[in-house]
Amino acid sequence: MDELTDVQWLEKINEEAEAKAREMEALLVCEIKPVVYVVEPLKDAAVAFLRLPDAKQTLKLLRAMAADYESGCELIVRSQLVRNVTGYEGICSDARFMNEVGQYDFHNAKLNASLVLDAKLLIDFYVDEFKKK
Repeated sequence: MDELTDVQWLEKINEEAEAKAREMEALLVCEIKPVVYVVEPLKDAAVAFLRLPDAKQTLKLLRAMAADYESGCELIVRSQLVRNVTGYEGICSDARFMNEVGQYDFHNAKLNASLVLDAKLLIDFYVDEFKKK
């Protein structure tokens, strides 16, 4: 059997993550963003699934980030990370990110720091494009 290249391996991981995110969306009735980190090329990737916050959650998270940026980013992960899906096995985020009570595994600090820093990308807005003449 031919071995996968780095690109093929990563494409496969991304495709699987995208498929699992679509499954979760159907079960949880919300939009899910998969996040993929390569821990060791061709051997290990960690996948997190984050719920996109609704309008009220977005404003609360934005306020938390304005008050204390680091804590606000961490709050995004704590509140939006899909740790499990009730009644369904096997499609939750990698356990190395955060356990059921919101604690990080200190052996995976680099992985968790990456997720906390990227969590801010869930906060997104449209820009008013109306141009007055």
